[in-house]
Amino acid sequence: LSLMTKRPRPTALLCATDAIAIGAARGLREAGLRPGADVALWGHDNIAAAAFLDPPLASMEMRGDDLGEQLARLLAARLGGADPAELG
Repeated sequence: LSLMTKRPRPTALLCATDAIAIGAARGLREAGLRPGADVALWGHDNIAAAAFLDPPLASMEMRGDDLGEQLARLLAARLGGADPAELG
């Protein structure tokens, strides 16, 4: 991960998929860094294998037929001045 040689070094990686995050965890270890401790690491799609990393991979999974509608509602509320802490 050449990204980890940059200064300042990133403090977190948000990966498009868990498979990418699993590969990033390996790369972090090869660079002498501890995933989840030295660099926060998240994946997306919540595959079962993510639970077997050490530490287990933080993963998110977004589902729902109305996901676009929910995101549009939140964006409109925020643009309208809603407090981000009150959105959910």
